[in-house]
Amino acid sequence: MISKLKYLRCLFLTSLIAISLLVVALFPSTLVIRSISPFVCPGAVYQVKTDKQMIALTIDDGPQTGLTDNKTQQILDVLSEHNAHATFFLISDKVQQREANLLKPDPLIQQMVNEKHELGNHMTRDEPSIKLGDRFESDLLNAKSVLDRYALQQWMRPGGGFCTARMSDLAQKHLYKIALGSIFPYDTLINSPKFSNWFITANLRPGGVIVLHDDGINGRRGERTYQALKILLENPRIKDYEIVTLSTLLAAGEPIPSQIPIVQPILNLIHESIVLDFSVRVAGLGIFWIVLLALMLAYGFKTKFIDWELSDKLIDFHQQLSYRPFIYEVSRIFFVPALLEEIFIRGVVLNHFLDKTSGTIQRLLLSFVIGVVIFCCLPSFPGAAQEK
Repeated sequence: MISKLKYLRCLFLTSLIAISLLVVALFPSTLVIRSISPFVCPGAVYQVKTDKQMIALTIDDGPQTGLTDNKTQQILDVLSEHNAHATFFLISDKVQQREANLLKPDPLIQQMVNEKHELGNHMTRDEPSIKLGDRFESDLLNAKSVLDRYALQQWMRPGGGFCTARMSDLAQKHLYKIALGSIFPYDTLINSPKFSNWFITANLRPGGVIVLHDDGINGRRGERTYQALKILLENPRIKDYEIVTLSTLLAAGEPIPSQIPIVQPILNLIHESIVLDFSVRVAGLGIFWIVLLALMLAYGFKTKFIDWELSDKLIDFHQQLSYRPFIYEVSRIFFVPALLEEIFIRGVVLNHFLDKTSGTIQRLLLSFVIGVVIFCCLPSFPGAAQEK
C-alpha cells in the first residue's frame, strides 16, 4: 500500500509534468517546433525567419460544398474586408462536388485566385495522407489536376499533418513544397473562436504560420474559423502584422531549419544558458520532462513494474483505427493520461524507485528537479537574446 507521503510525491511530480507539457502545448516555442519537426513531417516548412512583420494564414479542408450559407464565402468576405490574404489548402473531391452541383467551374475558387489568395494541394479526400502508402503520389497528382484548372500550386499539406521522408521526396519531385505551421490553435478539437484568437495572439511572432480549418460537419469548422477571424482581425495586436500567403512570407525570408530532436536543444541550453529567454526555458523544461518520463518508462520495463493490462486493451482498440506508420500511431494514442496515472499516481514505478533508494539520493533528485524548473521558468535576464 502506497503511503500518503509517497502518494503526494507522485502527485507532485505528475502535476509538474502535466503543467510543463501544458505550458509547452499552449506556448510552443520555435525551439520546440524545430525539435519535433523531423518526426512529424521531414522537410516541411513550419516557420520563416524574417525581420518583417509578416505572418502567413493557411486554411485547410475547404471548400465547403454547400451552395447556400457557405462558410468559405464568409471567410473570403472577412479577409477581403481587412485586406488579409491566405493560402487555402483545398480538397479536390470537394471542388469537383461543387463543380458538379453548379454544372460549371466553381466561381468561389476563382474568387480566391482573383483576390490574390493562394491555392494549396490538400489531396483528394479528408483523410490522413500518411496511411495512403503507394496511393500517395497518384492522389497528389489527381488533386493537382483538379486545382490546376484554377491556378498552379507551389504548396501541399498532407492530410493529418504527418508525412514520411518518401512522401516529402515525392512532393518535391512534382515541384511542391510541404507546409505545416507554427501556430495551430487546436481548432479541430476546441470549439471556441475566442480560444483560437487568444492562442494566435499569444504566439504571434514574425514569420509564423497560422493553421485554421474550413468546412467540417455541417460547416461547423468553417463557421468557427469565420468567427475566429472576425475577432482576430479586429485585435490590435494582429494589426501590427501583414497577413499574407505562404509564398509571400517565404519571399521575405527563409525557412527555419529543423534541428536534431532532443540532442540539439540540450546543447543549445548549455551553450546559451546565460541569455535564454522565457520561451526557450519553457521548451527546455518540456524536453527535460519528456526525457525523465522516457527514463521512468525504461526503468519500468526493465524491472517489470509496469502493468500493461489496461494500456494493452486501449492499444488494441486504437489499432482498429488502422493508422500507420508507428510514429503516427504513437502521436494519436489515447491511453497516455491513463498510463501516466498508472505509472505516477499509483506509484507502480516511482514507488518502487523510492523504496530502493536512500533519502540522500531522493533529496538530490528533488533538488535537481526544482533547479531545472526554476531555471526554465524564471523570467529572462534583462537584455537577454531574443528567440531566433
